[in-house]
Amino acid sequence: MARSLHDDEASLDLLKEEYFFLQRIYEDFDKRLLGIKRWAVTVCIAGIGLGFEYKGSARWIWFLVAAASLGFWFIEALWKQFQYGHTYRIRELEGFFRRESEIESIHPLQIYHSWFQKYAHDKPLYQYEEKRPRLKPAQRLLRDAIRPMVLMPYAVILLFAAFLIVINPAVNEKAEPTKQTQALEPAKKTQAFELAKTQPQEPAKKTQAQEPAKKTQAH
Repeated sequence: MARSLHDDEASLDLLKEEYFFLQRIYEDFDKRLLGIKRWAVTVCIAGIGLGFEYKGSARWIWFLVAAASLGFWFIEALWKQFQYGHTYRIRELEGFFRRESEIESIHPLQIYHSWFQKYAHDKPLYQYEEKRPRLKPAQRLLRDAIRPMVLMPYAVILLFAAFLIVINPAVNEKAEPTKQTQALEPAKKTQAFELAKTQPQEPAKKTQAQEPAKKTQAH
């Protein structure tokens, strides 16, 4: 069946159209993933700047920035997993046109069926792939999430947000003594005023010191 398809012009045309259609889908995923990155960078940078503007709520704002970064990261990893689900059919079509002996049968218009086989079961295509362990969707999601092309820029945003959250209490502690000093200044002024009242006045001392001199002059 598979080998006779090479002589079936109608089936060959359908397989060619399917291949080019899958290629367009695969490339469109990359455009969507770049869009997710742009939104993530815009939202997170705005959130970090907002934290510097509203210092009283900075820690909570930066927590939200970290959570948003994780959310965008998860969405991109999930989309990447969906994208890689199409690689099974693309490789199958390429193997058929190369006349690979392991591609025994192939039928046109099987995009979803092949995608599901890859996504749900991680189905191997060639014999040398039989030895590799089959990963569950959650395991493949984690694997895709730590790929460098997916990891950036979310890891940098998370680390920077965590750094800001950690140093924020130290900044507040440095600023706190200044506020306390400003609050104590009126009390210090009041205490100084009370002490000035209780201390003897300087002119009185001078008068007492001048009395013996006057008596001496009188004698």
